[in-house]
This record gives sequence, structure tokens and C-alpha cells, in this order.
Amino acid sequence: MKRGRWAGLVALWRFVRSRESGVSPKVLLLLALLYLVFPTDLVPDVLPLAGWLDDLGVIAFALAWVNRAFRRSKEPTASREDAAPSSGAGPGESPARSI
Repeated sequence: MKRGRWAGLVALWRFVRSRESGVSPKVLLLLALLYLVFPTDLVPDVLPLAGWLDDLGVIAFALAWVNRAFRRSKEPTASREDAAPSSGAGPGESPARSI
């Protein structure tokens, strides 16, 4: 594994363990791991290929979702001026009040 990918996985693990990640990524990863471990699946693991593919799909979905949440947390937040809704008034004009 390349050094950059290893550092990315470590950063993703730290994100999941941190408080800033919230509860959703932790719960989703836990549910995905439980789905992988428990014998009851949508497609039984007795079927050689199909039974393993549904497990792989659930894990891939969970990791992709957590990775997306991780990338969103790394994006710079918009400034207050950019995030404030526009009132429609030009500069120096007061917004019209509705009755």
C-alpha cells in the first residue's frame, strides 16, 4: 500500500473516532460490520459468489458514505456573508418588509 493511501486511511480512522464526525459514521460502520458478521443476510453466504457480493456491497457503501462525510468535514466552510440569504436589496438599501 502506498504511503499516501496509508496516511489517508489513518486520517479516516481518526475522523471516525473523533467527536467532530458525529454519530452517523460510527453507527453506519457498526451496522455494516454487524451485517458482515451475522449469518442472516439478504443473500445467504452459502451461495458462493452472490452471498459474498452483498456483504462486499454493504461494506463498500458504508466506507464510501463515511469517506464522503470525511471529505465534507475537510472542506473550508463558507463565510457568513456568503452563507447569508440574500434580501434582494442592493448595497445601501434596506430590505423591504412584508406585511
